Amino acid sequence: MFPVNNRVLGAEIKKLLHLAIGGLPQMYHDDHQMFCYRTELKGDVLVKRGISRTNTLITLIGIRKAELAGFRSPVEVGPALNMLAASVTDFDSIGDIGLYLWLRSMDGPENVYSNLRIDIGSALNRYPDAQQKRTMELSWFLAGLSEAELSCPGIPGYSDAATKAFCLIKTNQESSGLFRHSSPAGSLSGRVRSRIASFADQIYPIYAFSRFYEAYAVESARAHALTCAQKICELQGPLGQWWWHYDVVEGAVIGRYPVYSVHQDGMAPMGLFALSRISKVDFAPAIYKGLNWIFGQNELNLDLRDAKRSVVWRNIHQSPYKRYLEEAASFLLGLRPRLVENSPQVLYECHPYHLGWLLFALADYC
Repeated sequence: MFPVNNRVLGAEIKKLLHLAIGGLPQMYHDDHQMFCYRTELKGDVLVKRGISRTNTLITLIGIRKAELAGFRSPVEVGPALNMLAASVTDFDSIGDIGLYLWLRSMDGPENVYSNLRIDIGSALNRYPDAQQKRTMELSWFLAGLSEAELSCPGIPGYSDAATKAFCLIKTNQESSGLFRHSSPAGSLSGRVRSRIASFADQIYPIYAFSRFYEAYAVESARAHALTCAQKICELQGPLGQWWWHYDVVEGAVIGRYPVYSVHQDGMAPMGLFALSRISKVDFAPAIYKGLNWIFGQNELNLDLRDAKRSVVWRNIHQSPYKRYLEEAASFLLGLRPRLVENSPQVLYECHPYHLGWLLFALADYC
Protein backbone atom coordinates (compact mmCIF):
# COMPACT_ATOMS: atom_id res chain seq x y z
CA MET A 1 0.00 0.00 0.00
CA PHE A 2 1.39 3.38 -1.03
CA PRO A 3 -0.88 6.09 0.39
CA VAL A 4 -1.69 9.07 -1.79
CA ASN A 5 -1.07 12.21 0.22
CA ASN A 6 -3.02 14.36 -2.23
CA ARG A 7 -6.72 13.85 -1.43
CA VAL A 8 -7.89 14.93 -4.88
CA LEU A 9 -5.54 12.49 -6.63
CA GLY A 10 -6.62 9.70 -4.28
CA ALA A 11 -10.26 10.34 -5.15
CA GLU A 12 -9.46 10.25 -8.87
CA ILE A 13 -7.66 6.91 -8.47
CA LYS A 14 -10.73 5.45 -6.77
CA LYS A 15 -12.91 6.61 -9.66
CA LEU A 16 -10.47 4.98 -12.05
CA LEU A 17 -10.65 1.66 -10.19
CA HIS A 18 -14.44 1.59 -10.14
CA LEU A 19 -14.51 2.49 -13.84
CA ALA A 20 -12.26 -0.50 -14.59
CA ILE A 21 -14.44 -2.89 -12.59
CA GLY A 22 -17.52 -1.60 -14.40
CA GLY A 23 -15.94 -1.76 -17.85
CA LEU A 24 -14.69 -5.34 -17.94
CA PRO A 25 -17.99 -7.27 -18.34
CA GLN A 26 -18.59 -5.71 -21.78
CA MET A 27 -15.17 -7.02 -22.89
CA TYR A 28 -15.76 -10.65 -21.92
CA HIS A 29 -16.90 -13.39 -24.33
CA ASP A 30 -18.99 -15.87 -22.34
CA ASP A 31 -18.99 -18.32 -25.23
CA HIS A 32 -15.17 -18.44 -25.37
CA GLN A 33 -14.48 -17.85 -21.66
CA MET A 34 -11.98 -15.24 -22.78
CA PHE A 35 -11.64 -11.48 -22.96
CA CYS A 36 -11.60 -9.73 -26.30
CA TYR A 37 -8.48 -8.33 -27.90
CA ARG A 38 -9.87 -4.78 -27.90
CA THR A 39 -12.99 -2.67 -28.01
CA GLU A 40 -13.40 0.25 -30.39
CA LEU A 41 -15.90 3.06 -30.62
CA LYS A 42 -18.11 2.84 -33.69
CA GLY A 43 -20.52 5.73 -33.76
CA ASP A 44 -21.78 5.76 -30.19
CA VAL A 45 -21.31 2.03 -29.56
CA LEU A 46 -18.37 0.02 -28.22
CA VAL A 47 -17.67 -3.02 -30.38
CA LYS A 48 -15.61 -6.05 -29.30
CA ARG A 49 -12.88 -7.22 -31.66
CA GLY A 50 -11.21 -10.62 -31.50
CA ILE A 51 -10.23 -12.71 -28.49
CA SER A 52 -6.88 -12.90 -26.76
CA ARG A 53 -5.40 -15.43 -24.35
CA THR A 54 -2.68 -12.98 -23.27
CA ASN A 55 -5.26 -10.27 -22.60
CA THR A 56 -7.33 -12.80 -20.66
CA LEU A 57 -4.39 -13.83 -18.47
CA ILE A 58 -3.42 -10.24 -17.65
CA THR A 59 -7.00 -9.17 -17.04
CA LEU A 60 -7.59 -12.08 -14.67
CA ILE A 61 -4.41 -11.17 -12.76
CA GLY A 62 -5.86 -7.70 -12.28
CA ILE A 63 -9.28 -9.02 -11.28
CA ARG A 64 -7.73 -11.37 -8.74
CA LYS A 65 -5.72 -8.50 -7.23
CA ALA A 66 -8.90 -6.43 -7.03
CA GLU A 67 -10.71 -9.30 -5.29
CA LEU A 68 -7.91 -9.56 -2.73
CA ALA A 69 -8.29 -5.82 -2.13
CA GLY A 70 -12.02 -6.19 -1.43
CA PHE A 71 -13.65 -5.62 -4.82
CA ARG A 72 -16.25 -7.99 -6.23
CA SER A 73 -15.16 -9.69 -9.45
CA PRO A 74 -16.89 -8.11 -12.45
CA VAL A 75 -17.16 -11.49 -14.25
CA GLU A 76 -17.40 -15.15 -13.28
CA VAL A 77 -13.76 -16.18 -13.54
CA GLY A 78 -14.16 -19.92 -12.90
CA PRO A 79 -14.91 -20.89 -16.52
CA ALA A 80 -11.97 -18.83 -17.79
CA LEU A 81 -9.61 -20.46 -15.28
CA ASN A 82 -10.84 -23.91 -16.28
CA MET A 83 -10.36 -23.11 -19.96
CA LEU A 84 -6.80 -21.91 -19.34
CA ALA A 85 -5.95 -24.94 -17.19
CA ALA A 86 -7.21 -27.29 -19.90
CA SER A 87 -5.23 -25.58 -22.66
CA VAL A 88 -1.94 -24.70 -20.93
CA THR A 89 -0.02 -27.43 -22.76
CA ASP A 90 -1.00 -25.72 -26.02
CA PHE A 91 0.50 -22.36 -25.05
CA ASP A 92 3.07 -21.24 -27.61
CA SER A 93 4.71 -18.41 -25.65
CA ILE A 94 7.04 -18.35 -22.65
CA GLY A 95 5.33 -15.07 -21.75
CA ASP A 96 1.90 -16.68 -21.48
CA ILE A 97 3.38 -19.49 -19.37
CA GLY A 98 4.74 -16.84 -17.00
CA LEU A 99 1.44 -14.98 -16.85
CA TYR A 100 -0.39 -18.22 -16.11
CA LEU A 101 2.03 -19.06 -13.28
CA TRP A 102 1.57 -15.54 -11.94
CA LEU A 103 -2.21 -15.86 -12.03
CA ARG A 104 -2.38 -19.26 -10.36
CA SER A 105 0.13 -18.24 -7.69
CA MET A 106 -2.34 -15.62 -6.48
CA ASP A 107 -4.74 -18.38 -5.39
CA GLY A 108 -2.35 -20.12 -3.02
CA PRO A 109 0.40 -22.75 -3.21
CA GLU A 110 -1.87 -25.64 -4.16
CA ASN A 111 -2.61 -24.00 -7.51
CA VAL A 112 1.06 -23.62 -8.40
CA TYR A 113 1.54 -27.38 -8.46
CA SER A 114 -1.81 -28.64 -9.66
CA ASN A 115 -2.50 -26.37 -12.62
CA LEU A 116 0.73 -26.28 -14.63
CA ARG A 117 1.32 -29.46 -16.57
CA ILE A 118 4.53 -28.51 -18.38
CA ASP A 119 8.23 -29.01 -17.74
CA ILE A 120 9.47 -25.69 -16.37
CA GLY A 121 13.08 -26.84 -16.57
CA SER A 122 13.01 -27.05 -20.37
CA ALA A 123 10.63 -24.15 -21.03
CA LEU A 124 13.36 -21.68 -21.98
CA ASN A 125 14.46 -24.00 -24.77
CA ARG A 126 11.02 -24.65 -26.23
CA TYR A 127 9.32 -21.35 -26.97
CA PRO A 128 10.27 -18.99 -29.81
CA ASP A 129 10.02 -15.82 -27.70
CA ALA A 130 12.47 -17.31 -25.19
CA GLN A 131 14.90 -18.32 -27.94
CA GLN A 132 14.75 -14.77 -29.32
CA LYS A 133 15.45 -13.41 -25.81
CA ARG A 134 12.45 -11.10 -25.99
CA THR A 135 12.61 -8.92 -22.93
CA MET A 136 8.91 -8.50 -22.26
CA GLU A 137 7.99 -12.17 -22.50
CA LEU A 138 11.03 -13.34 -20.52
CA SER A 139 10.12 -10.80 -17.86
CA TRP A 140 6.60 -12.21 -17.60
CA PHE A 141 8.13 -15.67 -17.20
CA LEU A 142 10.54 -14.47 -14.49
CA ALA A 143 7.73 -12.63 -12.73
CA GLY A 144 5.57 -15.76 -12.80
CA LEU A 145 8.34 -17.93 -11.37
CA SER A 146 9.03 -15.34 -8.68
CA GLU A 147 5.34 -15.07 -7.75
CA ALA A 148 5.23 -18.89 -7.52
CA GLU A 149 8.24 -18.95 -5.21
CA LEU A 150 6.73 -16.26 -2.99
CA SER A 151 3.46 -18.20 -2.84
CA CYS A 152 4.97 -21.69 -2.48
CA PRO A 153 8.69 -21.59 -1.59
CA GLY A 154 11.04 -24.31 -2.72
CA ILE A 155 9.32 -25.72 -5.80
CA PRO A 156 11.89 -28.03 -7.44
CA GLY A 157 13.42 -26.56 -10.58
CA TYR A 158 11.86 -23.11 -10.28
CA SER A 159 14.94 -21.46 -8.77
CA ASP A 160 17.15 -22.68 -11.62
CA ALA A 161 14.65 -21.58 -14.27
CA ALA A 162 14.25 -18.16 -12.62
CA THR A 163 18.02 -17.66 -12.43
CA LYS A 164 18.42 -18.58 -16.11
CA ALA A 165 15.62 -16.21 -17.11
CA PHE A 166 17.15 -13.42 -15.04
CA CYS A 167 20.54 -13.92 -16.70
CA LEU A 168 18.99 -13.89 -20.18
CA ILE A 169 17.13 -10.65 -19.53
CA LYS A 170 20.18 -9.08 -17.90
CA THR A 171 22.23 -9.60 -21.07
CA ASN A 172 19.70 -7.37 -22.88
CA GLN A 173 20.48 -4.39 -20.63
CA GLU A 174 22.79 -1.77 -22.11
CA SER A 175 25.16 0.54 -20.21
CA SER A 176 22.49 3.27 -20.55
CA GLY A 177 20.34 1.25 -18.14
CA LEU A 178 17.73 0.52 -20.80
CA PHE A 179 16.80 -2.96 -22.01
CA ARG A 180 16.85 -4.12 -25.61
CA HIS A 181 13.67 -5.47 -27.17
CA SER A 182 15.31 -8.83 -27.86
CA SER A 183 18.63 -10.50 -28.62
CA PRO A 184 20.86 -8.35 -30.86
CA ALA A 185 21.84 -11.40 -32.90
CA GLY A 186 20.57 -12.06 -36.43
CA SER A 187 19.96 -9.91 -39.50
CA LEU A 188 20.62 -6.17 -39.73
CA SER A 189 16.89 -5.44 -39.42
CA GLY A 190 16.72 -7.72 -36.39
CA ARG A 191 19.63 -5.94 -34.75
CA VAL A 192 18.05 -2.55 -35.38
CA ARG A 193 14.72 -3.78 -33.98
CA SER A 194 16.53 -5.10 -30.93
CA ARG A 195 18.06 -1.69 -30.28
CA ILE A 196 14.74 0.18 -30.61
CA ALA A 197 12.89 -0.90 -27.48
CA SER A 198 9.51 0.08 -26.08
CA PHE A 199 8.41 1.26 -22.68
CA ALA A 200 7.10 -2.27 -22.07
CA ASP A 201 10.66 -3.57 -22.54
CA GLN A 202 11.71 -1.37 -19.61
CA ILE A 203 8.90 -1.59 -17.09
CA TYR A 204 8.32 -5.35 -17.16
CA PRO A 205 11.93 -6.23 -16.24
CA ILE A 206 11.77 -3.60 -13.50
CA TYR A 207 8.79 -5.44 -12.01
CA ALA A 208 10.21 -8.91 -12.63
CA PHE A 209 13.63 -8.08 -11.16
CA SER A 210 11.96 -6.55 -8.11
CA ARG A 211 9.91 -9.67 -7.47
CA PHE A 212 12.90 -11.91 -8.25
CA TYR A 213 14.84 -10.03 -5.59
CA GLU A 214 12.01 -10.54 -3.09
CA ALA A 215 11.77 -14.24 -3.92
CA TYR A 216 15.46 -15.16 -4.10
CA ALA A 217 17.38 -12.23 -2.51
CA VAL A 218 19.64 -11.73 -5.56
CA GLU A 219 21.08 -8.31 -4.83
CA SER A 220 22.12 -7.56 -8.41
CA ALA A 221 18.46 -7.81 -9.53
CA ARG A 222 17.59 -4.78 -7.43
CA ALA A 223 20.59 -2.85 -8.77
CA HIS A 224 19.73 -3.57 -12.41
CA ALA A 225 16.08 -2.60 -11.86
CA LEU A 226 17.10 0.66 -10.19
CA THR A 227 19.41 1.61 -13.06
CA CYS A 228 16.60 1.21 -15.58
CA ALA A 229 13.98 2.93 -13.43
CA GLN A 230 16.14 5.96 -12.83
CA LYS A 231 16.78 6.24 -16.57
CA ILE A 232 13.14 6.10 -17.65
CA CYS A 233 12.25 8.65 -14.95
CA GLU A 234 15.00 10.90 -16.27
CA LEU A 235 13.47 10.57 -19.76
CA GLN A 236 9.84 11.04 -18.64
CA GLY A 237 8.00 13.77 -20.53
CA PRO A 238 7.19 17.21 -19.10
CA LEU A 239 3.52 16.28 -18.67
CA GLY A 240 4.34 12.91 -17.12
CA GLN A 241 4.38 10.98 -20.41
CA TRP A 242 6.03 7.58 -20.45
CA TRP A 243 7.32 7.71 -24.00
CA TRP A 244 6.98 4.82 -26.44
CA HIS A 245 10.35 4.08 -28.09
CA TYR A 246 13.96 4.33 -26.92
CA ASP A 247 17.37 3.95 -28.52
CA VAL A 248 18.81 1.77 -25.78
CA VAL A 249 22.44 2.23 -26.85
CA GLU A 250 22.25 6.02 -26.74
CA GLY A 251 19.87 6.02 -23.77
CA ALA A 252 17.51 8.44 -25.51
CA VAL A 253 13.88 8.76 -26.53
CA ILE A 254 13.49 8.40 -30.29
CA GLY A 255 9.72 7.99 -30.59
CA ARG A 256 7.40 9.75 -28.19
CA TYR A 257 4.01 8.76 -29.56
CA PRO A 258 1.71 7.04 -29.04
CA VAL A 259 1.58 7.75 -25.31
CA TYR A 260 -0.43 4.79 -24.04
CA SER A 261 -2.83 5.16 -21.15
CA VAL A 262 -1.94 1.70 -19.83
CA HIS A 263 1.64 2.87 -19.32
CA GLN A 264 0.44 5.86 -17.33
CA ASP A 265 -2.07 4.24 -14.96
CA GLY A 266 -1.11 0.56 -15.00
CA MET A 267 2.34 -0.58 -16.02
CA ALA A 268 4.46 2.30 -14.66
CA PRO A 269 2.80 2.26 -11.21
CA MET A 270 3.03 -1.55 -11.11
CA GLY A 271 6.75 -1.66 -11.80
CA LEU A 272 7.85 1.42 -9.90
CA PHE A 273 5.82 0.67 -6.78
CA ALA A 274 7.29 -2.85 -6.70
CA LEU A 275 10.80 -1.41 -6.94
CA SER A 276 10.06 1.19 -4.26
CA ARG A 277 9.18 -1.60 -1.84
CA ILE A 278 12.57 -3.23 -2.12
CA SER A 279 14.78 -0.18 -2.70
CA LYS A 280 13.16 2.49 -0.51
CA VAL A 281 13.59 4.89 -3.43
CA ASP A 282 10.53 7.11 -3.79
CA PHE A 283 9.14 6.99 -7.32
CA ALA A 284 5.79 8.45 -6.28
CA PRO A 285 6.30 11.88 -7.90
CA ALA A 286 6.91 10.30 -11.34
CA ILE A 287 4.02 7.85 -10.87
CA TYR A 288 1.54 10.51 -9.81
CA LYS A 289 2.60 12.83 -12.62
CA GLY A 290 1.88 10.01 -15.04
CA LEU A 291 -1.52 9.41 -13.47
CA ASN A 292 -2.45 13.07 -13.73
CA TRP A 293 -1.80 12.79 -17.48
CA ILE A 294 -4.77 10.39 -17.60
CA PHE A 295 -6.92 12.77 -15.57
CA GLY A 296 -6.52 15.68 -17.99
CA GLN A 297 -3.07 17.18 -17.50
CA ASN A 298 -2.02 16.13 -20.99
CA GLU A 299 -1.49 17.53 -24.47
CA LEU A 300 -5.24 17.89 -25.06
CA ASN A 301 -6.33 18.89 -21.55
CA LEU A 302 -8.70 15.94 -21.85
CA ASP A 303 -9.68 13.41 -19.20
CA LEU A 304 -9.14 10.08 -20.95
CA ARG A 305 -11.66 8.30 -18.75
CA ASP A 306 -15.10 7.89 -20.27
CA ALA A 307 -17.45 7.27 -17.35
CA LYS A 308 -20.44 6.75 -19.65
CA ARG A 309 -18.80 3.78 -21.39
CA SER A 310 -16.60 2.65 -18.47
CA VAL A 311 -13.38 2.76 -20.46
CA VAL A 312 -10.08 4.61 -20.54
CA TRP A 313 -9.21 5.59 -24.09
CA ARG A 314 -6.19 3.85 -25.56
CA ASN A 315 -3.69 6.62 -26.29
CA ILE A 316 -2.82 10.05 -27.53
CA HIS A 317 -0.98 9.70 -30.82
CA GLN A 318 0.31 11.52 -33.85
CA SER A 319 -0.21 10.57 -37.48
CA PRO A 320 1.76 7.51 -38.65
CA TYR A 321 3.67 9.72 -41.09
CA LYS A 322 4.85 12.03 -38.30
CA ARG A 323 5.66 9.10 -36.07
CA TYR A 324 7.83 7.30 -38.60
CA LEU A 325 9.55 10.52 -39.71
CA GLU A 326 10.34 11.45 -36.11
CA GLU A 327 11.77 8.03 -35.28
CA ALA A 328 13.84 7.86 -38.45
CA ALA A 329 15.24 11.37 -37.94
CA SER A 330 16.06 10.60 -34.34
CA PHE A 331 17.58 7.17 -34.87
CA LEU A 332 19.48 7.84 -38.11
CA LEU A 333 20.38 11.52 -37.73
CA GLY A 334 20.40 12.01 -33.98
CA LEU A 335 17.72 14.72 -34.17
CA ARG A 336 15.87 14.57 -30.87
CA PRO A 337 12.07 14.94 -30.95
CA ARG A 338 10.26 18.06 -29.81
CA LEU A 339 8.87 18.00 -26.30
CA VAL A 340 5.29 18.76 -27.30
CA GLU A 341 3.33 17.39 -30.26
CA ASN A 342 1.54 20.01 -32.37
CA SER A 343 -1.57 18.06 -33.39
CA PRO A 344 -2.17 15.00 -31.18
CA GLN A 345 -5.24 12.79 -31.48
CA VAL A 346 -7.04 10.30 -29.25
CA LEU A 347 -7.45 6.66 -30.24
CA TYR A 348 -10.95 5.68 -29.16
CA GLU A 349 -10.22 2.08 -28.23
CA CYS A 350 -9.79 0.25 -24.94
CA HIS A 351 -8.08 -3.10 -24.35
CA PRO A 352 -9.09 -5.29 -21.41
CA TYR A 353 -5.50 -5.91 -20.36
CA HIS A 354 -5.23 -2.16 -19.73
CA LEU A 355 -7.99 -2.35 -17.14
CA GLY A 356 -6.34 -5.48 -15.74
CA TRP A 357 -2.97 -3.86 -15.15
CA LEU A 358 -4.70 -0.77 -13.78
CA LEU A 359 -6.47 -2.91 -11.17
CA PHE A 360 -3.31 -4.83 -10.34
CA ALA A 361 -1.27 -1.65 -9.85
CA LEU A 362 -3.77 0.46 -7.93
CA ALA A 363 -6.37 -1.78 -6.25
CA ASP A 364 -4.67 -1.44 -2.86
CA TYR A 365 -5.63 2.22 -2.76
CA CYS A 366 -9.24 1.42 -1.77
